[in-house]
Amino acid sequence: MVKEGEADLTAPGPANPTGQPAARPGAAAPAAPRPPLNIPPMEMVRLSNFIARAAHEPALRPLVAELAFRADPNGLGKAFGDVAINRRFAALEKKLEEKELNRQISEAVAAQQRDKKHLVDSGRYTAEQITDIEKLMTARNYHSYQDGAILYDAEHPPQPAQAEVPSPTWEFPTVIGRDGKDIPFDKFKKDPIAASKNAAYRVIDEFKLRTLPRSFAA
Repeated sequence: MVKEGEADLTAPGPANPTGQPAARPGAAAPAAPRPPLNIPPMEMVRLSNFIARAAHEPALRPLVAELAFRADPNGLGKAFGDVAINRRFAALEKKLEEKELNRQISEAVAAQQRDKKHLVDSGRYTAEQITDIEKLMTARNYHSYQDGAILYDAEHPPQPAQAEVPSPTWEFPTVIGRDGKDIPFDKFKKDPIAASKNAAYRVIDEFKLRTLPRSFAA
């Protein structure tokens, strides 16, 4: 019920020149109606046949469906439900493929890091050599540190060890006497015959102790 002095908001607004009620102040203007298509009948038939053929062509059906989804989603778009389902399946399949690819990449990176750790822990290469191996791997597109190490070893063979040069100083061998003690060289020099006999007796005593019965050892 409208009180005296209040406006009746339910009453239609004043008519405009077209005969339609005018929009109330502040209200959203209604969407302008689309003008009717003025297409000759033969042209309409040709376009209809074209859309029908395209809609049933597997390669073109998704394109026609996209137009239907945009132009008339609640009407004609519902006729392309199979395309919408295929899109969802394709998106899910792509997501699963990306997940599997990420898993494979993670496993490959982990295996590569294990190879590197094994190479470092072996102690066969310095930090600088490990860096050189990684450069070779990048240049040759290698993913295995073991393969990179093999290539590095082939290009950097180990240098042959330097032969030990004997000392030019000759030392007179130590002579051990019969009592098992070393004979000083000065004593040996003064009486080499006696020192030699002393050493010989020691050898004979050891021979008798090792090989002869105890009765002959005295």
